[in-house]
Amino acid sequence: MTVIIIILAISVVLLAIGLLFSIIRRGITPKVAEAPPPITTIEEPAGQQMIKALSRENDKGVDRELFVRCCRYMELRKPFLVESFSLDDLALAMFTNKLYLSQTINACTGRNFRNFVNNYRVLYAMELFKKNNRLRVSDLSNLSGFHSPVTFNMAFKLMMDEAPGAWCIRVRLQNQRKSDPAAK
Repeated sequence: MTVIIIILAISVVLLAIGLLFSIIRRGITPKVAEAPPPITTIEEPAGQQMIKALSRENDKGVDRELFVRCCRYMELRKPFLVESFSLDDLALAMFTNKLYLSQTINACTGRNFRNFVNNYRVLYAMELFKKNNRLRVSDLSNLSGFHSPVTFNMAFKLMMDEAPGAWCIRVRLQNQRKSDPAAK
């Protein structure tokens, strides 16, 4: 009986400590970026582009270290390839709570978590296509972690301001011109 009471007391103390940290972190109100950084190339990893944009900002309340850890995790582990990847999953991997993580991502990128993940998925799909331009849009959607081709189309258009099909055709033509000097 005393063991149960001790375990219960420890649980309450740990919960109180977690709540205290959450309150302290919530007291810091980060300045939200005006607009997401433009993504112009896929040669540089998405996280590096966002970190550079963040370094141009002068936000004192933003947990830059957490954001940098998130970007590195996304680039190295590629959890976004799992269709069911969620904010809870990333928060668990970063050893933080999902509210604080969500606020950090919003403040650092000007995007919500879903758009943050879709950014990685779209860039990954673009890399896949550049490696194998015979892939169809539906293949790119499936291979990059999207739930459906429709979701992929919307995310791609939002990020690149161009439909994925049109982008694929344009990249194929560019590759053909590079490989066939007589076509110039």
